[in-house]
Amino acid sequence: LKFDVAQRLFVTAGRQEIRWGSSQIWNPTDFLQAPNPDPLNIFDLRTGVDMVRLTVPWEAMAANLSLLGTANVEDVSEDLRRVRYGGGVRPEMAVGTGEIAATAVFDQSRRPRYGLDATMALGLLDFNAEVAWVGDGNTRLWARDGDSFVERTLEGRKLLVSAGVSATFNFAELYRAVIRVE
Repeated sequence: LKFDVAQRLFVTAGRQEIRWGSSQIWNPTDFLQAPNPDPLNIFDLRTGVDMVRLTVPWEAMAANLSLLGTANVEDVSEDLRRVRYGGGVRPEMAVGTGEIAATAVFDQSRRPRYGLDATMALGLLDFNAEVAWVGDGNTRLWARDGDSFVERTLEGRKLLVSAGVSATFNFAELYRAVIRVE
């Protein structure tokens, strides 16, 4: 469901595809969705988040403010499911050839999570960076265990950082190549 109030407040309610953060492979500031099970896949197969989002644009500043309320269903066990309520705030602002965004998310029974992400274009290169301050959550972390890797949990407050640079090359008027380091 989408509607506006006097073209000053935009409301979206229902399941929404939402992806926060400027990185392509690992997004530490993408607080609302479960981790992408296959981050190297060309398609993101996650189904979205049930929420109500209120967006207030501020065109004079090339900015907007989003406020949201969420309700996520979690499987506690085979027979038990529970709903976890939460909310968040995200101001975004265009700055020169880039954008900067701040995020704060508050979920029931979890520590608050905070993040900043930024992008900037400089000629042929596109730069991005994300910084997240988290205490728990669904961030996927890996540890070496002999010859393989095992998933590990996040313990205590941590600063998570992701950054990258990419360049796009068009050739033969039909093809495009993207080179990215993250």
